[in-house]
Amino acid sequence: TTPGGVQGEASQAWHEARGSIALAERRFADAIREFRASDIDTSGVPAACVECAQINLARAFDAANQADSTIATMERYLASPPRRLNTLNDAYFLRAMVHERLGQLYEAKGDTAKAVTNYRTFIALWKDAEPEFQPRVADARRRLDKLTPVEKLR
Repeated sequence: TTPGGVQGEASQAWHEARGSIALAERRFADAIREFRASDIDTSGVPAACVECAQINLARAFDAANQADSTIATMERYLASPPRRLNTLNDAYFLRAMVHERLGQLYEAKGDTAKAVTNYRTFIALWKDAEPEFQPRVADARRRLDKLTPVEKLR
């Protein structure tokens, strides 16, 4: 069990649920506050799924058009080793989508090097994805081609 036990896990789920409702209702400040609260359980220690709190917080920042906060939170998520989440699920879905979104955000900021790195990682993770995901991979490839014209001459 987690340090906060069942009550701690329930507290995290409570804040996640409230944050998800606020996000759906486009109450971004409330969503951000709830998702921030979901990373600490009732005993005051990190919750059982800190990664869940990070990815939810990144989603809220992104919906609120807070690009710098979205980037910082997504980078923290990528820097943390997956613990509770199933590693395959985490790598295939969450981490891939985070790399895709980071590529877009860095591209919008004009940080070509970081955009390229994230697009390449996303493409590598999803190159063999199901057909319904291939349009996203193709879009990332187009963006990557646009950002790396010099490499095409080699």
